[in-house]
Amino acid sequence: MRLIAPISLVILVSFMALPIVAILLAARSQRRLAKIASRKNCPRCGELLGAKALFAANQWKRELFHKLMNEHPDIRFRLNWTFDFICSACGAHSAYCKETGMVEGVEAPETDVAQAKVTP
Repeated sequence: MRLIAPISLVILVSFMALPIVAILLAARSQRRLAKIASRKNCPRCGELLGAKALFAANQWKRELFHKLMNEHPDIRFRLNWTFDFICSACGAHSAYCKETGMVEGVEAPETDVAQAKVTP
């Protein structure tokens, strides 16, 4: 009987810690991408990507997600983003490849929600 309270407390703290850990890991990932963007050039035009490119990509992703949520409120989405940066000079989408350490140009994703694959 005496072990039930400490065990339940450990379980409760573990469940409370999971979202905090996820938030910290996401923030760390954004800081890593910001540092990469400040050192890498756009693969299409050669301009320095900088924090604007990371912000533009995050804004684009956020707007598309909200658009999908408004049009299909009863569906849970699992989105796989294929790019990390949008160049502020030329608008090219690019992604950082961990294996090569390079920023590589990628094809711009479909922006039309009607063409996106939506399954309940």
